[in-house]
Amino acid sequence: MFMMPRRVLVLVALMVVARCADAQVLHERVTVGGVKCANGVCWKEGRPQDGASALVSDGEIVPAPSAGVQPLPGEPVYEPASDRPPPEGSATAGPSSADASPERRGRVEMDRQTGPEPPGQRLYHEPFNPAVFPFKRMTALDAVLADESLVLATRSTARERLRVLGADRRESARDAFWGSIVIDFEPGRWIPLPSVAADARVLAARVEPEVEVTFARDGADNQYVMSASGGRHRLVWLTDAPQRYFAADVPAGMRISDEPRLPQTVPPILKRRAAQVIERIGLDARPAASLDGTIDRLVEWFRAFESGDPPRATESTYVDLALAQKGSCRHRSYAFVITALALGIPARYVENELHVFVEVFIPRGIGWRRINLGGAVVDQKVSGADGKVAYRPKGDDPFPQPPAFAKGGDAQPTQPKGLKPPGGNPSPAGGGGSRSANGANGANGANGASGRPGDHGARPGDRGSGRVDLDKLDQEVPPGTPGARTSSATVPTSVHLRVATRDTFRGERVEVSGVVESADGKASGLPVEIYLDGPGGALRVGEATVAVDGAWHTTIEVPRDLPLGDHRVVARTPGDAAHKASRSH
Repeated sequence: MFMMPRRVLVLVALMVVARCADAQVLHERVTVGGVKCANGVCWKEGRPQDGASALVSDGEIVPAPSAGVQPLPGEPVYEPASDRPPPEGSATAGPSSADASPERRGRVEMDRQTGPEPPGQRLYHEPFNPAVFPFKRMTALDAVLADESLVLATRSTARERLRVLGADRRESARDAFWGSIVIDFEPGRWIPLPSVAADARVLAARVEPEVEVTFARDGADNQYVMSASGGRHRLVWLTDAPQRYFAADVPAGMRISDEPRLPQTVPPILKRRAAQVIERIGLDARPAASLDGTIDRLVEWFRAFESGDPPRATESTYVDLALAQKGSCRHRSYAFVITALALGIPARYVENELHVFVEVFIPRGIGWRRINLGGAVVDQKVSGADGKVAYRPKGDDPFPQPPAFAKGGDAQPTQPKGLKPPGGNPSPAGGGGSRSANGANGANGANGASGRPGDHGARPGDRGSGRVDLDKLDQEVPPGTPGARTSSATVPTSVHLRVATRDTFRGERVEVSGVVESADGKASGLPVEIYLDGPGGALRVGEATVAVDGAWHTTIEVPRDLPLGDHRVVARTPGDAAHKASRSH
C-alpha cells in the first residue's frame, strides 16, 4: 500500500492553500529523497554547485534538459561573432537558415519595407524551458546615432563577468528557466548567449563534454559565454529573471525626471526630429510630466502601427515611420525607442530571428520592463518547442491595446504547436506550424541522473482527463459494442513494480521502477502507465518505456489535490499488437 498518514497530509493541505494564496510554489525549503527544493528549484542536497535537477513553473515539474553534443533537427549551433559587417535592416527582414549561427548585431539601420513581409518562413529556435516564445533576447541596442541607426552604446560594450550563483537561490520574486544550446567554442572568443530577460542571472551550468566556461554581460544586458578550449559542446544552464520584467505596472506618481540620467545623449538633430513626433502624439516633454501617462501614450501610439505602403520619404526615416504609424514589429520598436530616448526615458530595442520588442526602465525598484508592441511575423516555423511549458507572466498586460493591436492578434501571439500552456497538454503536433527539435530538452526524471532508456519524468499536465476504473480499462467486450476494445494480441505479459518510499506528501516526487516480462522475451519498447488507485478510481500520474533488458523507471509527482487517505501505486502496460495488456498487483 502507498501509505499517506492522514495527520501529516492535513498539515500539508494547509501549506498548499497558503502557497496558492500568494502564487508561490515551493516557497519553503523542503527535502525530498536527497533532493532539496526552495523557491521553485530543486538540486542535489548539499551540492548546489553541481547544478539543479528540476524546477517548478506554475505547478509544472520541468526537469533539467538532457541531450547529446550534436544538434537536433532545426537546432542551430552557436559560434563566435562573425568578423564580417552585419546585414542591413532587421534580423526579421528576411528568411533565415535553420543551421545558421544566431547573430548579435551592434547596429540596426531601419528599412522602409512597411508592407506585408516577403515570402518565406521565419525560423525561430526556442532554447528555454519554460519557453519565452517569441521573446527570446538575442540582441539589445540602447543608443541612437545622428544618422538614426540604433547601436549598442560605446559605454555598454565593456563586458562584466557573471558569477554562477548556485542552484540554491533564495529569492522568490524571480522565475527560473532552463537553457540548452550547442556551441562551437573557439579558444578565448566570446559567444553570444540568448537570455530570457534583462538582469537575468546564471544559477548553475554544465557543459558536455565538460570544460570550464566563463559568462559575461554588457551594459545592455546582452549575455556571452567563453571557454579557454575549443570544440563542440552542449551548454545546459539554469537562469532566473525578475517577475517584474514580464508583468510590472508603472506606478503612479512618478515623473520623467525620476528616470536615471541617460548615460549617452541623444544627438541634437535627433532631438529636433523627435520633437515633431512628440508633438504629434500629444506628449508633454517636460521632466515634470507623468511617467506612467507618458509610457501609456507611447505604447498606445506605437501599438497602433499597421502594415501598408511606405510613407513618403523625407530626410528622416524615423519621423516618416512614426508619424505614418506604418510597419511591423521592427519599425514600431525602432521608432518607439528613439522617441523614448529623446524624452529622457531609458529604452532598448531587443530582437531575435523572429520578433522585435522593447524594454523600458522603470525606477523605484522596478527596473527593466519588457513591452510587446506587436507586429510579429505570421509565417513562422519553430523548433525546440515540443513538450515544453509556455511561461506565464505573473500579471496582465497593463498597457493600452488599440484596435489595430487587438485585431491583429498581437495581444496573444500564436503559440507554436507542441508547446504546452502552463499546467496543460501540448497543442496538437504536425500541420504547417512549428517543427519539433525538442530532443535537446528531453527529461530524464526530476533527478536528471540516469539517462537509461525509458527513464522519463512524469509531468502533471500528462495525467489525462480524469480517473479510470482499472478493472474495466482492458476489459474486452463483444465487437460492435460502443467503446469496445478488441485485440489480436496473444503474448502474455506481466508487470513488476518497486516504489522508493511508502510514505510521502502531496506535491512531492517519488521514484518508481520495475520490470515488464513477456512470454516471447520481447518487451522492449512497451509503454508503461503509472496510476494512483484510490477512492473514485485510478488517476494516471506518469509513464515510462521498457528498456532492452525489460526494466523501466520514472519519477511521479503526487498530485496536490489528491484526496486524503491511502492510495495504491499501479503500473500497467497496455501492450501492443502482439503483447497483451497487464498490470502490477
